[in-house]
Amino acid sequence: MMTLDQLAAEIRDAVAAGEFERALRLWGGYTTRLRAALESGPDAVRHLEGARLLREWARPAILAARARAWNEWSALELRQGYAPARRAGHTVLITG
Repeated sequence: MMTLDQLAAEIRDAVAAGEFERALRLWGGYTTRLRAALESGPDAVRHLEGARLLREWARPAILAARARAWNEWSALELRQGYAPARRAGHTVLITG
């Protein structure tokens, strides 16, 4: 069972690697563990500060990745507009 600090390090690694699905799964575990730590321990302020710092670190990286993905999507849509129209039917090869 990973500690909050270990989960935070794993989340940072996943976000830095662009593995956002993995990061999201880890966030789920992090929030569950954080909730338990807040209910049972005297270190609530330290845990909340750690969560805030992790969120502040991850947010710009995630927003940048989202912007890159949006730009790539827009470029694909633009290229699709310039693609030659495909005609239905058969292709014939004429030789000779």
